[in-house]
Formats: sequence, C-alpha cells, structure tokens
Amino acid sequence: MPSVMFVAFALVNWAQTVAPPPAPAPVPTLEIAVRTLRTDGTQSGKASNDGVDRFSGYLSVGDSLCSVAANSRDPVAGDLHGTGWQVSGQVLRRAGDDFIVKVDWSRAWEHGERVQNGPRGSTEITMRLGDQFPLDSVLPSKASECGVAVARLEAAMVTKQPWQLRDNSGGGVGGAGSVGQVATGAGRRTEVAPSGASRGLPNTSFAPMTTEMWFVHGRPDGTEEALRQVIPTSGATSEFSFAPFPVPTSSGRVVVTLTGTLQLVQTDAAVAKGGNGASSAPQLRIAIDRQVSVEGAPPRGSRGRSIMSLAVPDSREVIAFELPPLGNPERDYFEGHQFSLRLRVTATK
Repeated sequence: MPSVMFVAFALVNWAQTVAPPPAPAPVPTLEIAVRTLRTDGTQSGKASNDGVDRFSGYLSVGDSLCSVAANSRDPVAGDLHGTGWQVSGQVLRRAGDDFIVKVDWSRAWEHGERVQNGPRGSTEITMRLGDQFPLDSVLPSKASECGVAVARLEAAMVTKQPWQLRDNSGGGVGGAGSVGQVATGAGRRTEVAPSGASRGLPNTSFAPMTTEMWFVHGRPDGTEEALRQVIPTSGATSEFSFAPFPVPTSSGRVVVTLTGTLQLVQTDAAVAKGGNGASSAPQLRIAIDRQVSVEGAPPRGSRGRSIMSLAVPDSREVIAFELPPLGNPERDYFEGHQFSLRLRVTATK
C-alpha cells in the first residue's frame, strides 16, 4: 500500500473479563450456498446468496475446489472460473415453524466456459430452521491441493444477524479457512476470504471513530463472559489482539486466540465516480484471525482468517460476528462452548 500508516495496538489483560452487550436478535433467512468439504466431512469454504424474501445471484467454485465466490450479478466472460450456478430463492410464506420456500438453480458455466442446457432444478419445499436441502455437487477436476473432496450446492434455512442482510458494497472472495460469517451485500455473501481480498480503498480524510470490541465466550450453560477493548478507528490501519480464552474440554484445555485489524475505507463505487471519498460515507473494513490450539497437543492447531467491508453501523447498534465451531459432523471440539466478536462504532468526541 503506497501510503504510510500509523498502526495502533491494544492487548487485553488476561484476567479482565466483563459482561458483553447482548447480540441482536437473529433473522430467519433462506440461504443458497456452495460449500466445499474435506474428506473427513469438515467444511473448508463457503459462499452464499440469501434473503428474507426474494433474492438471486451467482455462486462458483474453482476447478480444484480450493476457492468459492458469490456475486449478485452475472460475471463477465473473463471472470468465469471453475463451475458456476445461477440461483434464486424466495420465502413464499411461513406457518409457525415451517417456511415454504421456492428454489431455482442452473449450472451457468463449467471449467470457465458457458454451458447451455446444463443441470438445473426448481423445487418448492417446506423447511425449518437448520434444515438443508441438496441441489447439486461437483468433484475436483484435478488434484485438490487444499484437500477438498467435494463441493455441494445446498439450500438451507438459517438465521442471520440484521447487519448481514443489508446492502453493503464491500466484498470478498472465498477460500479455505473461514473464521466467521461475512456479509458482502444484499443477496450476496461469502464466508471466507484470503488476505487482501477485501474491497475498498483507505482514505485518511475520514473523521476518526472509536470501536468498542468484545471477544465473547459463551459457555454451554448459556452464560457469557467477554474480553473488552477500545480501538481508535480511522483511515489508517488499527490492530487489535485479545488475550487467549482457555476453555476446558474432555480432550484438554482448548485455547482460542483472536486478532485482527480495523480500518475506514471508501467504497469502490466512490472511486469509480472519480470522488476523493471525503464526502462519501466510509465503510468499516475488518480482518479477523482466529487461532485454536489444544494445550499439550502438537503446535499445529487450526487457524482461519476472514476479511470484510460493511457500512459503518449506527452508534446505538451492536454488530455480532459468530465464529463457527471447530470439528466435523461427528464431533464438536468446543463441546458446546461458543465464541463471537461484537463491536460498536461511535464518533470520536
């Protein structure tokens, strides 16, 4: 990056835990996603389109199944990679816990080339929260260097945080190593992103803000504790680093560490219009790194990174990033412990 940036750093005291603010109520959402799975059944990457009513978009996976992506518009020919689907979904009505939904999908390209009359489907089904419905699947066309065995196109009824359903113009691309759910626009979501994938340009002319952050540990009994810190947030990059959270499990103490960066950026749309970004609303770019290790085990552990840009939330609003469990369909290594990052952004006085 050409500009010289001031880096702010904060470290929370090991024993300083506080009561976190409550997370906003989740919203029932229809999701159509492409998920890549390793041979042991664990998820490697995920990209999705979703909505509470009607939505459409495009999903794709690379030929080696090591990257996934979601777009709200049909990509141009030069941007076609691997296998891609055109998808649309609609929640037709709700009856108690049942959601009657309509899902349409078709393969739009294979191996980077448009296809005509490829596999497709249209279905109207009744789903409940947590239900998944398989639509299509793809095997790697060449050896997968990331250990992925299959990519699956699925519909699911899930819950999302309200901020995840807004029209944020920031985005990312998918790959292995997800650490949380990342919003990239209305009806357009990716849940994993390699370093440097986030969109938006830094701008030092934005008025500085303050971000209050909580690294939240949810215990199996439903109680919560959190580590808190306050980070100055501006057009320069600010780093954050929370002390490790150790949790007891049957396999030993599992230690979860969270670090990352915050930065105010101007949107690509503002740059495309030729503006300098001073009068346009900034976006908040956040990068989250999660590392998990088991005390006494070899120092391999599990590490994931996500990058996203989203509209700066209202100062009265708390944004929640839920970190996914660690394990596979047969075993949850967190044994009911849950982790999330919550934040609130306010203008610096």
